Amino acid sequence: MEKIFDIRELAAYLRTSVRGIEIRRSRGADLPPAKLIGGRLFWREKDVQSWLDRQFEGASSTPPPPPPGARRRGRPRKAAKES
Repeated sequence: MEKIFDIRELAAYLRTSVRGIEIRRSRGADLPPAKLIGGRLFWREKDVQSWLDRQFEGASSTPPPPPPGARRRGRPRKAAKES
Protein backbone atom coordinates (compact mmCIF):
# COMPACT_ATOMS: atom_id res chain seq x y z
CA MET A 1 0.00 0.00 0.00
CA GLU A 2 1.35 3.38 -0.95
CA LYS A 3 1.90 6.31 1.40
CA ILE A 4 -0.89 8.91 1.61
CA PHE A 5 -0.35 12.37 3.11
CA ASP A 6 -2.88 14.50 4.94
CA ILE A 7 -2.36 18.28 4.90
CA ARG A 8 -0.08 18.28 7.97
CA GLU A 9 2.12 15.53 6.58
CA LEU A 10 2.27 17.25 3.19
CA ALA A 11 3.30 20.53 4.84
CA ALA A 12 6.06 18.75 6.76
CA TYR A 13 7.21 16.92 3.62
CA LEU A 14 7.35 20.16 1.60
CA ARG A 15 8.83 22.05 4.58
CA THR A 16 6.11 24.67 4.61
CA SER A 17 3.15 25.49 6.82
CA VAL A 18 -0.37 24.09 6.69
CA ARG A 19 -1.62 27.65 6.24
CA GLY A 20 0.75 28.12 3.30
CA ILE A 21 -0.75 25.12 1.54
CA GLU A 22 -4.28 26.34 2.29
CA ILE A 23 -3.47 29.77 0.85
CA ARG A 24 -1.92 28.27 -2.28
CA ARG A 25 -4.98 26.06 -2.81
CA SER A 26 -7.38 29.00 -2.37
CA ARG A 27 -5.41 31.06 -4.91
CA GLY A 28 -5.33 28.21 -7.40
CA ALA A 29 -1.54 27.90 -7.26
CA ASP A 30 0.21 24.85 -8.61
CA LEU A 31 0.09 22.00 -6.06
CA PRO A 32 0.07 18.22 -6.35
CA PRO A 33 -3.35 16.77 -7.17
CA ALA A 34 -5.42 16.08 -4.05
CA LYS A 35 -8.43 13.91 -3.36
CA LEU A 36 -11.24 14.91 -0.99
CA ILE A 37 -12.19 11.91 1.15
CA GLY A 38 -14.63 12.29 4.03
CA GLY A 39 -14.28 16.06 3.97
CA ARG A 40 -10.46 15.95 4.24
CA LEU A 41 -7.78 16.36 1.60
CA PHE A 42 -5.25 13.62 0.88
CA TRP A 43 -2.26 13.41 -1.47
CA ARG A 44 -0.58 10.27 -2.83
CA GLU A 45 3.18 10.17 -2.32
CA LYS A 46 3.84 9.31 -5.97
CA ASP A 47 1.79 12.34 -7.11
CA VAL A 48 3.68 14.62 -4.71
CA GLN A 49 7.04 13.26 -5.87
CA SER A 50 6.21 13.64 -9.57
CA TRP A 51 4.98 17.20 -8.89
CA LEU A 52 8.27 17.98 -7.12
CA ASP A 53 10.25 16.54 -10.03
CA ARG A 54 8.35 18.83 -12.44
CA GLN A 55 9.17 21.83 -10.24
CA PHE A 56 12.89 21.17 -10.71
CA GLU A 57 12.76 20.47 -14.46
CA GLY A 58 14.37 23.29 -16.37
CA ALA A 59 15.03 25.28 -13.20
CA SER A 60 18.51 26.72 -12.94
CA SER A 61 20.45 26.41 -9.71
CA THR A 62 20.90 30.18 -9.41
CA PRO A 63 18.51 32.99 -10.29
CA PRO A 64 19.39 35.02 -13.39
CA PRO A 65 21.24 38.29 -12.80
CA PRO A 66 19.21 41.50 -12.99
CA PRO A 67 19.34 43.37 -16.31
CA PRO A 68 21.90 46.18 -16.51
CA GLY A 69 20.60 49.41 -15.07
CA ALA A 70 17.76 47.71 -13.20
CA ARG A 71 16.56 49.62 -10.17
CA ARG A 72 16.88 48.01 -6.78
CA ARG A 73 13.85 47.73 -4.54
CA GLY A 74 13.71 49.56 -1.25
CA ARG A 75 15.11 52.80 0.05
CA PRO A 76 18.43 53.85 -1.51
CA ARG A 77 21.55 53.76 0.64
CA LYS A 78 23.35 56.92 1.68
CA ALA A 79 26.16 56.34 -0.82
CA ALA A 80 23.66 56.09 -3.66
CA LYS A 81 21.91 59.32 -2.58
CA GLU A 82 25.14 61.35 -2.56
CA SER A 83 26.19 60.39 -6.09
